[in-house]
Amino acid sequence: MSPLRSLLAALILAPAGLVAQVTQDSQVAQDSQVARDSQVARDSQVAQVAQDAPKIAAARPMITVSAFEYGTVAAQIASDKGTRKRLEKMGIRDGANFAEAMGLGATDLIVEELVKSGAFRVLERRQLDAIRQEQSIMPDSITSASPTRVARARYIVSGSLTRLGFEEKHLGGMAGRLASAAVLYGLGAKKNTTQVNLTARIIDAETGEIVASFTGEGISTKGWGLTVFGMGGWGLGGAKIGTRNIRESAIGEATAKAAASIAERIGQLRATLVAGS
Repeated sequence: MSPLRSLLAALILAPAGLVAQVTQDSQVAQDSQVARDSQVARDSQVAQVAQDAPKIAAARPMITVSAFEYGTVAAQIASDKGTRKRLEKMGIRDGANFAEAMGLGATDLIVEELVKSGAFRVLERRQLDAIRQEQSIMPDSITSASPTRVARARYIVSGSLTRLGFEEKHLGGMAGRLASAAVLYGLGAKKNTTQVNLTARIIDAETGEIVASFTGEGISTKGWGLTVFGMGGWGLGGAKIGTRNIRESAIGEATAKAAASIAERIGQLRATLVAGS
């Protein structure tokens, strides 16, 4: 090809190559912008999550705990002779009143655990009349407080005392052998277990929906000791009790463990309750 033809061919093909290069550069630039925009969006999302995290962590759902029902255990005490005998050994004669005390005690223990956790705003309801009376006092001659200032709980914890169980086992192993060796003296060894079950529900006060339902179980092994000719009380855990010192008894210990289990389950749902508030 002559120099003149080569020059003409170069002049003809140059614009096409230039257009292709410009198109390629434009596509690269566009892809880079898309990548930058995506990165900016991701960074913004991460920043928003980081900004909201303290607020979510600091949010405390408003919750109240209603008195736990005790009818199931009251009926158990009334109908089961073995349960009544166990309680009578501890000085408890009125099974219905004792069951009611257990229900109220479980309620107070759950409230105590929830307040101690700091994860919820726990509202008082049993002393509501006293609260309203206090808020109705006129602070001065012009302004008066309104009972409507009582805060409303978003969630209600309700539940029942569902089981009070006792189990007695004669010890085996070394303790059993020692006891057998002393059989001529009428001595034996035994171990008692006390079990308390609670059921609880978390209810959305605005909709009436049951958000969650679960069971808490508490077991105490207080009450082991010696028997004399098959007779004996609850050993070291078998001192006579009343409603005042129930926490120190095997029943009290089992109830406290069951209540702590319920409070722990409620705490595990805190994030869900915050999101629903």
